[in-house]
Amino acid sequence: MRLYEFSKKCDIQSKELLAKLRKAGFKVASHMSVLNDDALTFLKREITKKMPTQSQSSRETAPSKDFPSSNKESFSKISSTQVEASPKEIEADKKNTIVLEPMLVGCLADKLAVDSGELILSLLKSGIMAPKNKLLSIDIIETIARHYGAQIQKPARKLSPTIERNAFSEKSAEFQEERAPVVVVVGHVDHGKTTLLDYIRQSRVALKEKGGITQHLGAYSVATNHGKVVFLDTPGHEAFTKMRARGVNIADLVVLVIAADDGIMPQTVESIKVAKELKVPIVVAVNKMDKVDSQRIEVIKRQLSQYDLLPEDWGGSVVVAPISAKEGTGVDHLLEMLVLQAEMMELTASKRGIAFGHIIESRMQKGLGAVGTLLCQQGTVHVGDYFLCGETIGKVISLMDFQGKSIKSAGPTEPVQVSGFVSLPEAGATFSVISQKEFKKLRSSGVKNAEERLSKESFTQKENTLCFLVKADTHSSKEAIVDSIAKLQKKLKNEISISVASASVGNISEANVDLAATIQATILGFNVKSDANAHMQAKRLHVNVEHYGIIYKLLEAVEAKMEASREVKMISKKIGEAIVRKVFDIKNVGVIAGCYVQDGRFAREGSVAVWRGRKKIGEGKIESLQRANKTVKEVHVGYECAFSIKDYTDYAIDDRIECYIEVPEK
Repeated sequence: MRLYEFSKKCDIQSKELLAKLRKAGFKVASHMSVLNDDALTFLKREITKKMPTQSQSSRETAPSKDFPSSNKESFSKISSTQVEASPKEIEADKKNTIVLEPMLVGCLADKLAVDSGELILSLLKSGIMAPKNKLLSIDIIETIARHYGAQIQKPARKLSPTIERNAFSEKSAEFQEERAPVVVVVGHVDHGKTTLLDYIRQSRVALKEKGGITQHLGAYSVATNHGKVVFLDTPGHEAFTKMRARGVNIADLVVLVIAADDGIMPQTVESIKVAKELKVPIVVAVNKMDKVDSQRIEVIKRQLSQYDLLPEDWGGSVVVAPISAKEGTGVDHLLEMLVLQAEMMELTASKRGIAFGHIIESRMQKGLGAVGTLLCQQGTVHVGDYFLCGETIGKVISLMDFQGKSIKSAGPTEPVQVSGFVSLPEAGATFSVISQKEFKKLRSSGVKNAEERLSKESFTQKENTLCFLVKADTHSSKEAIVDSIAKLQKKLKNEISISVASASVGNISEANVDLAATIQATILGFNVKSDANAHMQAKRLHVNVEHYGIIYKLLEAVEAKMEASREVKMISKKIGEAIVRKVFDIKNVGVIAGCYVQDGRFAREGSVAVWRGRKKIGEGKIESLQRANKTVKEVHVGYECAFSIKDYTDYAIDDRIECYIEVPEK
């Protein structure tokens, strides 16, 4: 019997039983470990001991058994001493250590324990004009921290909000409560990730995906038979590497979906590496078991072991669950394993205090403008809250859950769509609620959008460059397309100069068409439409606008354009050989060689090389080619011909003539 099965049978949490076994000296790795007879006997004895009689339970409470009064007093003394000593030490450490994340000038000055005026002057000497409320980038913060001799610390896997929230850490830490786990589903394209979520959600999302593949990061809150779980669905196409990495970074658990008939594929390997780097636990779901023999699962386990993922029944800690997402076989067992794994992690969050989290995806929506999918980590976001998100700010105008219903507030691990951004936020940006006063300061300092800066730079393009304007439906799609185009250029060994002059989110506008006409660029639209006026403008200015719904179709079209733009290299190819039989010196015409074609053919557009023995004695372009006193385009093997070449007359009988033409290099 496995530990989790015994736990379910006795209605006791797995982590409690695991702690007892380890304390008693039993080597038990996780809730998936198989219990031997000694371990089972021990647990049964412990459970029997723990069951008090009714009279005992009325006289004694659990705390008095576990913590005698003398121990409680000594414990409280130690705790109080530590609480009194720790704040100063913590404050000193904070001032000596700078976490590399965007922050305001004033906030950085406080952390460095220097006057904000002194810091502004230091920035000014470096050529950076930055008032107290200016948001500094990571690069600038690192330079300043080194200048002041502060220690530098990289941000943890779970990014903290841009502005410190001491109020949250002090007040809401007391109100931590159990939260739903965030599970990201990753794997290779067409291995059944979305189909698995469809079965869990009892929806038909996969049938709506263009080309049958997922091209966006989706967040879904699902109430299962084993508890609430938040799922993140990610694309499997190789172009969406960054999107998958963001999903893993936000998640508590990774479900690695592997098709049983395919096995481990390139994007599967990439997902394993990302999960290991970020130290996120992996649960493997071997899908499409309805299509293969049951023994195929052993092949997948052997492949997993090559990547240091040892299945639990092989003595490892990785849960491998065979499933059929199409038929639903094994899905309930997979959900049970996920909930048990989350239970062991003791995931908590507080609904109180300042809300902060991450933007999973962002896009432009008609009637709402810039919107973002938010997943809060702590606190509760309400309609009307002011916020800072990456390099943009805003006020929450509306909140919608993943089913499209309007709501007034959202707590931790509740995926919601937020509207009210001043400009489009970047996917992966940290979202933090701020006060109205902070919002006004940031707005007055002028928070700019990265999309605008990119558009301005696009006007200075080099000549002879294949130029594109990218318009996509979401920030992640735009990012994936730009990165993939850059990879295509490397694939062609930089033989072609390519420039993505502008990349932004939303429908194709007149301004986009005007910009494309100015720099002679092709507009690539991905899951977007052209405005009516933009369509007419494109026709009038002869701007090429192309629309795509599947990313690999777009990339294939770009690659075809790049191939067509490559400079064609020409090489000389030998096509025939002849022997000089007679030499004619004709008045007003010149010297003509009469030859017999003994191999291949001679072409009028070709050039020749004249050989005498092993020595090359002349060459030139054919000026005229005749056969039987008629001018012809070519003469084939077995026929006689006569020709002349420019600036060469020194022919002799038995000279060997080779004919060449220019052809494109393969």
